[in-house]
Amino acid sequence: MARSPHSVLRTTGLLLASLLLLAPAATLTGLGTGCAGAKKLVKDDAMEKETLRKAALIYWEGVRWGDADRASVFIQDADLRVAFSYWLEDEQEARRISDVAIMQIELGPEIDPPSDGREKEATVHLRIEGYELPAQIVDKRQEEQTWYRTQTGWYAEWTAPTEED
Repeated sequence: MARSPHSVLRTTGLLLASLLLLAPAATLTGLGTGCAGAKKLVKDDAMEKETLRKAALIYWEGVRWGDADRASVFIQDADLRVAFSYWLEDEQEARRISDVAIMQIELGPEIDPPSDGREKEATVHLRIEGYELPAQIVDKRQEEQTWYRTQTGWYAEWTAPTEED
């Protein structure tokens, strides 16, 4: 049985309409893939910053309360960890920290290939409040601290103070 011209046009029209409706969806899906990649990078950066923020908070809480075991976990070099413990003990006799706030975290790009095991670096901007002992002179300062990520996690870049410090 032959189909009427009306039914052919209707079928063809439905096919064309379907194609026209699907084409923008396919285009958006294609665009969405690019956006998804960008969204993934933003999400990864947000997760990276949150991981670093938590590490820095644990580190600074350890420094604040004079808990070298807690804070020194974020010093990668074993010799520096020992020096850090002695420094923190001396620091507790000279001054106390009453509050530390992380103001901002700036992530650097991935280091490819990694250099000395470092895969990424970041700068943590801090506001530190405390006082000197025994005079109890209030001290408010802003500091920048460099952190770096290896395969095992984030570490604070710390150098032992010299005699002049």
